[in-house]
Amino acid sequence: MNMLFRSKWKVGLVVLLALLFLLSFFFKNDTIFSLYERYCFLPYQQLRSCLLNRVPFSVGDILYSLLFIVLVLSIGRLISYLIRWRRKKTELRKLLLRSIVSLSVVYLLYFYSWGANYARNKIWQPTTDTAWSLEQLTALNDTLISSLNILPDYDQTLSLQETNGLVKHVYEGYWGKSVPDLQVKPSLFGSSMYYIGIQGYYNPLTGEAQFAQSLPVFMWGFVLAHEMAHQAGVAAEGEANFMAYVMCVKSQNESLKYSAYFNLLLYANRELARKDSVLAGQKLNLLKPEVLQDMEELKTMRGQYKSIFKGTALAIYNWMLQSQGQKKGLKSYSDISRLVYLWEHAQEPEIKLYQKRKRS
Repeated sequence: MNMLFRSKWKVGLVVLLALLFLLSFFFKNDTIFSLYERYCFLPYQQLRSCLLNRVPFSVGDILYSLLFIVLVLSIGRLISYLIRWRRKKTELRKLLLRSIVSLSVVYLLYFYSWGANYARNKIWQPTTDTAWSLEQLTALNDTLISSLNILPDYDQTLSLQETNGLVKHVYEGYWGKSVPDLQVKPSLFGSSMYYIGIQGYYNPLTGEAQFAQSLPVFMWGFVLAHEMAHQAGVAAEGEANFMAYVMCVKSQNESLKYSAYFNLLLYANRELARKDSVLAGQKLNLLKPEVLQDMEELKTMRGQYKSIFKGTALAIYNWMLQSQGQKKGLKSYSDISRLVYLWEHAQEPEIKLYQKRKRS
């Protein structure tokens, strides 16, 4: 019996190592990724969406909570064995082996169910990409401020269901049945997510997207479109932001447009402030009172959720992004300003989400 147990462990480890070895090919071969996208990710994401979109709460939140509990218990057991390592050598060795195998399995599930999307080609690549100039940043800020001042304020009566439907409709209008069934749920973690610096996230293990519903409604359109981009297979954060902007602006819905311009201005004005903080402040003062009120509301809300864990959580997330090939880490979110500016000046060329773009 013991020999059989050892044999199974050896076979299992060989299979894990083989699957881990195959990971590297996703980042080197477009054909392999194309097959993965067509026959693995998209069908699997569609299956998960069909099953879990019917569930009103986030299964992913529950799964993450259980995994966190298991992690804490395992760390506690590891510390206990290390303290008594002379008497617990066998138990310690088994715990380490189980932990390595378990972490490998979780990572493989993550990678093959979604993480391989980090290997995809960019949805749009600018042909010219020079460094930001003060004039370009100023022009972008002026355009966004002008757009926000013309638009009516975000429709405060829009429900989550209605916003989901509006954003989903735009995605399906561009890519038809190619895109999975998209939906963003309110997270069970609620406002507590703000303490670690996030307002929404995509769960690669369940395929669900969730956000903090307490977020001001004028942020909803853009945030939902960002998380739906992840559900559609866009992994890079900067590209997900870019996709969110394009979808909201192309929606023909004034509230979604407002959310897109508002969120892009947050990034663009922050970048302008790095070059000229006085000028950045002067630009914001040109906004109509209603938009300034929204900015103050968002600032006040964010100021209420400070914690000692935020810096650590963001540092871990930054490392995770970099480990997946996003060299800029958290700074990649700010790529949206440059991408939008170049995309619009290039006369809004086609965005390639999948191998062949389909319209409904």
